[in-house]
Amino acid sequence: MSVLALLVLYDGVEQVFKKEGRNTSLCFGEKEATKQINQGPGRANRVIFIPGDRGFRQGMVGPAKYPGNNPRSLNTLKEAFRVQVWAVNPTNSSERAQYEAVRLLQDDVIRIMEKCDPGGLRVLQSRYMRETVECNFGMMIEMQCEIDAMIPDKRYPVAEHGVGKAYIKVELPSGVEDPNPGPVVTEEVR
Repeated sequence: MSVLALLVLYDGVEQVFKKEGRNTSLCFGEKEATKQINQGPGRANRVIFIPGDRGFRQGMVGPAKYPGNNPRSLNTLKEAFRVQVWAVNPTNSSERAQYEAVRLLQDDVIRIMEKCDPGGLRVLQSRYMRETVECNFGMMIEMQCEIDAMIPDKRYPVAEHGVGKAYIKVELPSGVEDPNPGPVVTEEVR
């Protein structure tokens, strides 16, 4: 389990997709967006989380948000990422049917992201993707998003084998270990 806000969001969306039994492929990374293997278990529907904006910018570092966490937040990275939503209606090739398929999937993805938001999620804008091969079969929307990612005052521990996994042990004032470590924010703090 990651402590990085974007991965916390992605993992949450993945869990909801599994729980709801969705016929949608969920992928992570820039390389996934270039693959032509769009057809998921239901013969269509794919959602890809891609770090950075179209210009490969990560985002702006600003003042700390959500004070009082352990570890303490020094700054907040407004981390940019894109979500590509591709869907197809294989029974009707009209543009209206393709539009309906992608918009319904986009609405579901936004609903699920809001449900899994670890704090500060914003969908800044979205656009229809017309220049890709995938659009010949179905339709694609790319959403430009950002999420508040904490920059802590302590180094995240790295796994002994050096792969880059991190875990933060947080003890509550009562002495009990926090069952949900990481950048999780309650409704009251937002």
